[in-house]
Amino acid sequence: MRYAEVLIPLALEGSFHYRLSEELAEKAVVGMRCVVPFGAKRYYTGIIIGLSDKRPNLQISFKEVLLLPDDKPSVTASQLSLWQWLSAYYICTQGEVLRAALPAALLPESRTVIHYNTDFEADSRLSRDEEELLDILESAKERTYTLDALQKAVGKRAIRAFTSLVERGAIRLEEEVKNRYKAKTEAFVRLAEPFRTEEGFASLLDSLHRAPKQSALLLRWAELITEHSLPYSSPIPQRLLAESEPHATVTLSALKKKGIFLSESVTHSVMYSAGGGEYRLWEQPQEEDKAIRSEESSTDSAVSAPLPQKPLSLLYTHDFRRKEKQLLAWTEAVVRSGGQVLYLSPEANKRAGSDTLSTRMAERLGSRLLSYHAFESDAKRVEVWNRLAATEDPCVVLGVRSALFLPFRRLRLIIVDEEQEYLYKQQDPAPRFHTRQVAARLGRLHECPVVLASATPSAEVLHQVRHKACELIAWPDDWVRPRFDLEVIDMGKMRRQRQVGAGDLLSFPLVSAIEETIRQKKMAVILQNRRGFAPYIICSSCGEKLRCIHCDVSLTYHKHSGMLVCHYCGYSRPLPRICPYCKGASGAGGPSSLQPVGYGAERIEEELKRRFPTASILRMDSDMAMSRTKMDEALARLEAKEVDILVGTQLIKGQPYNEHVGLVAVTQLDSILGFPDFRAYERAYQLLYQLMLRSRASRLYVQTNNPGNSFADLLREGDYKAFIGEQLEERQMLFFPPFSRLIRIEFRADEENLAERIASDYAASLAAHLPEQSLSPVLVPPISRLRNAFIRELLLRLPLSFSVSAARNILDTIRTALQTRTQEYKRVRILFDVDPL
Repeated sequence: MRYAEVLIPLALEGSFHYRLSEELAEKAVVGMRCVVPFGAKRYYTGIIIGLSDKRPNLQISFKEVLLLPDDKPSVTASQLSLWQWLSAYYICTQGEVLRAALPAALLPESRTVIHYNTDFEADSRLSRDEEELLDILESAKERTYTLDALQKAVGKRAIRAFTSLVERGAIRLEEEVKNRYKAKTEAFVRLAEPFRTEEGFASLLDSLHRAPKQSALLLRWAELITEHSLPYSSPIPQRLLAESEPHATVTLSALKKKGIFLSESVTHSVMYSAGGGEYRLWEQPQEEDKAIRSEESSTDSAVSAPLPQKPLSLLYTHDFRRKEKQLLAWTEAVVRSGGQVLYLSPEANKRAGSDTLSTRMAERLGSRLLSYHAFESDAKRVEVWNRLAATEDPCVVLGVRSALFLPFRRLRLIIVDEEQEYLYKQQDPAPRFHTRQVAARLGRLHECPVVLASATPSAEVLHQVRHKACELIAWPDDWVRPRFDLEVIDMGKMRRQRQVGAGDLLSFPLVSAIEETIRQKKMAVILQNRRGFAPYIICSSCGEKLRCIHCDVSLTYHKHSGMLVCHYCGYSRPLPRICPYCKGASGAGGPSSLQPVGYGAERIEEELKRRFPTASILRMDSDMAMSRTKMDEALARLEAKEVDILVGTQLIKGQPYNEHVGLVAVTQLDSILGFPDFRAYERAYQLLYQLMLRSRASRLYVQTNNPGNSFADLLREGDYKAFIGEQLEERQMLFFPPFSRLIRIEFRADEENLAERIASDYAASLAAHLPEQSLSPVLVPPISRLRNAFIRELLLRLPLSFSVSAARNILDTIRTALQTRTQEYKRVRILFDVDPL
């Protein structure tokens, strides 16, 4: 008997053992997917991480592996090693890592399906809800229902009726494993072997001179072959021949019966759908090789650095185009040598346009370029995964975070572009990893260099450069600081002197500067780093804010849609006219007591339209980015220089400006700097510094209520390295990263008192195992309730000499002790965030 050790995508410690039948035992290999039973009724798709002929030393009866869906492993040994490290470093289970690593379509799991028992006879009267449920199930016929679907059809009252009907035998439950991904196939025809030459084909046509329809169909086949410069042996989509005349299907069947055409099914690739077209199916790799080789002959004097050999390097340059050329030159060099490249960039998930990174890379790399990120379809993600798992073919994968988990077999270079970006940190769910950290580990596993690139590197990376842990790559002629005039506008003083009205959002100096910019046929870029119209709606009668019913946050008002939205859980509701707290309402025809307070990008846009009625104004934020059509239209307007004023959140930073920007303005600097985080100044500096570098604007206007803040002076100097130097000195003095290691422990419970109590017990047990002053008191976070869960936090600030593995052992020991001591512990979720951002 053979046994498989299986990793299941659940937040459970350890792995699980299963028996293998004789048939599956011969086929099973470490790294393969398998479908296994788990618990009383559920089924999950897991990964085999070990095989043994020896019975595991466990006093249990082993269940059997039900199915091995694939013929080859889906996961490599280096991936399994990476998962173990991720689980250990980021204090989570390997099952959670598996859930994050594989595309969801490769991890189908069972769902409970409800069926109506046609033999059921009621022995007593049914309730109205029970009758309604049975009517729905009886009329479903071939359709299957889940409990969630029934709840949507009937409402929450379905649960009680559902339970009663199960007990009475009126309905039965079954577990069904439904595969979310099914490869699309298409019928192709191929000319039989004897006719695959010009002579053979000509002879074939002569033999069919009495079958004009068959001859015409063969001539149509020849036209397609000639049109696409394909050899006689190439398969052709059957639909193209079937569309040639009304009865072509019958003619095609006759040619197949004669053995002239051979049928075959070809899997439809979606990897190149962005620009490849259907004839990608006919594989012409020689054209792609030619496209890559053609770059060898063209040399760019501005790009001269050799491919880095150190484990970790930083490409530090202010020239974004030069940086991209250098990264692509290294990428192409690796691909030409037969290697694979992982290229991570915040621009990877931008929709294709005429001037995006993916488009520029596709022009140079052709079908060697694969895209893999959260916005790709399930089918495309699975196809990319399966291709990498099956071959060592040279290619480049463009992604953001999830591409780190792909099954590379010949990885030779990892690039993390704009490494300082916040989106490289996975926030929820576990593992809460940082891409930069995982990329460095992946590079060590594959023994390949990792290149970080940025115009504004993070303080952590520049600290590594200082201590020779990261090689610096820079061009001597590239230390040119952005030159711009900075004007700080004191909004508090202007309001006190009545130079700005109570409801005005833009000062007179800024309005005048925008007018001048438009007259010069330049574009003004206005940054307001909050979306929506107003962050608060407050009742003028009782002073209450309208809040989310699930979270401890105010609802943001979106005037365009007339909705109040929670940006954390997604709850929304229309703006009411009457305050739900005091029930106060205005008089007949009078204004509502509910008034917007504060302002977001939507409100700035409205103010700009009032001030500049003839100007072309474009708002760009994540609300607009959700619509592909609107985003494409916005990018087209920018590229065509049809925009006078661009207003938006930090999304505007990476847009194509074409040296068309006259000024950049920040409407509310205090909201950017006021974020409760020791990295707030660094993030704000990176945002504004990059905006000035990318736009090449000559003027920067900053509106603030605190003009004496030192940040403005630091920004005016424009010396990014000196700024980071000062930040590092402050962090060293205050014992913040990179001079210490932070671990945030979060407690979530349905009751606030329970979260507080368990957090306090945990803190009391933890303090005895840690250095003095390493543990904070129990903290109430700024958002103390999220999705109906109350939250408390502990913050560990540990010396770098205190390893994460040692910290994990302590945290696990205390968790186990608390579990045995109190049953209440099971009602609290404890989450760990190592190196939080």
